[in-house]
Amino acid sequence: AGDIIVIAQPNFTNKPIIKRIIATGGDTVDVNYDTNSVFVNGKKLNEPYIVEAMRRRGDQDTKLPLTLKKGELFVMGDNRNGSTDSRSTLIGVIDSRYIVGRVIVRTLPLNKFGKE
Repeated sequence: AGDIIVIAQPNFTNKPIIKRIIATGGDTVDVNYDTNSVFVNGKKLNEPYIVEAMRRRGDQDTKLPLTLKKGELFVMGDNRNGSTDSRSTLIGVIDSRYIVGRVIVRTLPLNKFGKE
């Protein structure tokens, strides 16, 4: 968990997507929008990479809490208010077989430029 990956799993964009792994097979993930917190196995994640507090809920229709099966990943974008990710059934849970790469260097946002 924590790695940023490139995913080629079919989705509504018809393009590969880049997201951060939040949880893997066997983990239970939950999101609390009131406290801007993500929990994995009941523990709040320390997420210094988040751009701003989560305000978005409208299209976040994945039923949470969710326990992942072996080979599944729950991914989220660092810009949580502008990211369609595993919280939405438009992307959903990721099958790990669709990972095509891991991000090594990040260029955006510019203040976070460098090795991941």
